[in-house]
Formats: sequence, C-alpha cells, structure tokens
Amino acid sequence: MQWWQWLTLGGVEPDNAFDIQVVIYCEGQCSDIEKRLPVDSAAQKDYRYITKNDAIRYLNIHINENFLTAITQQLKTTKLAIESTITCN
Repeated sequence: MQWWQWLTLGGVEPDNAFDIQVVIYCEGQCSDIEKRLPVDSAAQKDYRYITKNDAIRYLNIHINENFLTAITQQLKTTKLAIESTITCN
C-alpha cells in the first residue's frame, strides 16, 4: 500500500485510497519535471518521479519473475506504452 508522502504511516487505514501519480521522465529532466508537477499536500497532489530507464529496468525484473500471467501481461503492456510514448534523446 502506498500513501501520500506527507502522511505518517500511523494515519493510514487499509481501505483508504490515495491518488498518487507516477511521472516517467528522461534522464536529466527531473528538476524541470518537479517544477512543472510539484508535490502539493494542500491540493493533495502527490507525484513519484522515475527515469524511463529505471522504469523499464523495474518492469523487466518483474516481467522476468512471471509471478502471475495476468500481472505479467499488464507489466508488458505498461512497458510497451512507456517505450512507445516517451522518447528520450
């Protein structure tokens, strides 16, 4: 379970839902991305930033585990979406 980064674990109930967006960016663009999409607790805007290379590496590890067919297929679909929509120079 993930919760907003400004909350302590003690305030989290199992049935709570938190809108957390994962932002995938190209190497060297983190400061620009964080300026465009800043974490804002008052507006309940929470972002987790990860480079494209790290995202692909993470997905490959879990795809290779092949824990459950449905999950593996979703990971492959996510990987394909990242590869086809995020172009880094």
